[in-house]
Parts: sequence; C-alpha cells; structure tokens
Amino acid sequence: MGQKVNPKIFRKEVPFTWYSLKHFDKLLHEDLQIIKYIETTLKNTQGQNYLLKDCQINRGVRYCIVKLKIWNNNNSTTPLNWVNISKTIQDLTKSKLCLIINIDQPMLDKINSKILAELIAKRIENRKPFRDLITESVKSPRSKSSLKGLKILCSGRLNGVEMAKTQIIKIGRIPLQTISANVDYGFAQAYTKFGVIGIKVWIN
Repeated sequence: MGQKVNPKIFRKEVPFTWYSLKHFDKLLHEDLQIIKYIETTLKNTQGQNYLLKDCQINRGVRYCIVKLKIWNNNNSTTPLNWVNISKTIQDLTKSKLCLIINIDQPMLDKINSKILAELIAKRIENRKPFRDLITESVKSPRSKSSLKGLKILCSGRLNGVEMAKTQIIKIGRIPLQTISANVDYGFAQAYTKFGVIGIKVWIN
C-alpha cells in the first residue's frame, strides 16, 4: 500500500519549528477548528461567493494573529459579519485576537490549487462541466508564462455511475519526487446525491 505524503510538508525546510513543543495536540486541534469554522461560515453566506484561499495562524503567550486570504468569486458585494467571526475565534483560542483579512478579486492568474479544487467541487455539485474552468485557467496570460504543469484527480461516482472511478487530467510536468520543485497542493470535496467526490489539484 502506497504511503501518501502531502507535497507541502514534503518540501518544508529542515529544521523548522512552526509547532509548539509543549501543547502541540491542543493547538493543532484549535487551528483545525478555526479553519473549519471559517470555511463553513464562508460557504453558508448568501450565494456562496467567498472561498478561503489561505489561513495563517501565529500564536504568542497571550495573543493570536489570524491572517486570512479570501477569494471573492463573481465580485460579490455581500457583507460578512466579521465581528461575530472574530468573537467566535477568540472564544476558541481564549486569547486576544488580531484578525487580518485580505480579499482577492476573481482573477484566474491569482488562482492557487486550493481555490481551483473548491471551484471544481462547486461545479460538480451544480452538475456543470469542470473542464471549461481548467481550460480558462490554463489559457490566462500569466499562467502561460508561470504555469509549468497541472494535475487534477477526481475520484468517486462521477456523473452518477454505479461504480466509482478515478479521472485524471494532466497538463505539463508535475515532478512530485523533486524536492526543489515548487509544487502547490490543494484538496476539496464535492457533496452530491450520489456520494462524496474527492478532488486533488497539483500546480507546478
């Protein structure tokens, strides 16, 4: 059975001390709760026009700094209640909170693997072809010069078939075994009436 490794962790510089030596399990559980709460809050907004692009959590003795990068899909003007969000995060961490928010406009040249996986999952849930999104992201002017490779893996009951299958789309080179390669990895899930479909995206 193959051992699957996250490409981001595989390419971390050694030594790295991003974790706490004393309360690693407690802080990791809190970080996962914060990320899950923000993702569900953004998905439950009207129109589902906001997606979490990146979340960085820095902790001190009595403070917590949360930096959010949010993808504003379709130039939505729906307001978000950041006061309630910050209060909930502060209750989870039980410390003083500094919330830094950066909202990106929906430009395909700024897309990363996490957002691309979320957009594909949303299209699958809406029964729309996701190949059009891939061709649009590949044909954007910035991606032509910077994009070296793209790999997308969808697994599950695609199009409602009885037997689950795996579909892979690969463009260019994705050197997963090369540590010096800058490979971005993202994962998302699409919830359909036929079951859960997993989407994995690698961008080089």
